[in-house]
Order: sequence, then structure tokens, then C-alpha cells
Amino acid sequence: MEKQLKCVLLLSLKEMALRRVAVLLWSDSDILASISKFQMSEFAFDKTGREWRVTIEDKIKDKMFKLKLPESLTKQMIVLIRPNSLEIRRWKKSHEYYLWMKIREILPNSAKPCWTTAGTIDNKKTAEKLVRCYVLDVVERYELACLYCLEDGIPLLWEKVPEEKKVYCSENNYSTLPFCWPHILKGELSKLN
Repeated sequence: MEKQLKCVLLLSLKEMALRRVAVLLWSDSDILASISKFQMSEFAFDKTGREWRVTIEDKIKDKMFKLKLPESLTKQMIVLIRPNSLEIRRWKKSHEYYLWMKIREILPNSAKPCWTTAGTIDNKKTAEKLVRCYVLDVVERYELACLYCLEDGIPLLWEKVPEEKKVYCSENNYSTLPFCWPHILKGELSKLN
């Protein structure tokens, strides 16, 4: 019998509190506005990374220094900023593909990313928030629900999807989830190869 490896992140109360403060800094509306306006580049990753550090991470550090934390806590906070930065940058890059320019409208006001106590973005909870965000049209919300397999929301959104999009999704045999779910909803599992 195989034993499953369980990885549990055990954090002290102090570490959890520091991560919570870091998340609150990242969730600030002016930081989210800067993130939403930041142009990601697929072709100049190093250049984009440097610009991100100067534009976004430096703003976070400025906010952190304004908190006037003791020096030992400030050093620990600085260590946390980088992983949070990479996390939100990864999230933004992956969601820009699905949401295109709408990320500018969504982030600062409508649907802030949800974070775990470990300081990572909770993708499923964030997706649930985005699916309820009416800044996105119904097709975008349907595609996000499919991407994250939000089974409760998919049938409801599918009912609202325009007929031409339903036909397009039903008749094309692409292997992405938005094209698979119509067959699942109709009980046509044999069409999924």
C-alpha cells in the first residue's frame, strides 16, 4: 500500500502575521492599479522582470517602510515581498491570456486576488470571485469557470452564453475545457476523445 506524501507548511504565528501584512500591502488599491496597468511581455522576460521590480516591488517596499516596523521585522518582510511578487506576476500573466485588457478594469476595484495564509494566491477562490464579476462578459466568466472546473457555476453560465458561442463550443473538438464542458453538460462523454 502506497503512502501519500503530505506537505504541510507549518508557520509560526509571527510568520503568518508577517505574510498577512505582506498580502494586505499587495491588496492595496493603488498597488493593484499599478499591477493592472503594467504591461507584461512574453518576449523580453528579463527586461519585464527588472521593470516589474522597479515599478511594483519598489512601491510595496515604500509602503512597508512607512509602517515603521522594527528593523528585524522589516528584514523579514523584505524577504516575503519577492515570493509574493512572483506569485502575483505569474497570476497576472496567466490570466491576461483569458481576460485580455479587462484585467485593468477588474483588479483595482471588482475582484482582488484571494490569498492563502502561506502567502500564495488561492486561484480557485479568486476564480470564483471573477466569475461573479459583471465587468466580465458571460463568455469570459464561462471560460474562467471551465478553466477552474467550477462545477456549480458552469451550467448556470452556459444557459446565459449566446447561442452562436454555444454552437461554436459544441461543434468544435478542441481539447480545452470550455469546449469539453458543453458535451459533459449534455451527457455526450463519448464525444470527448
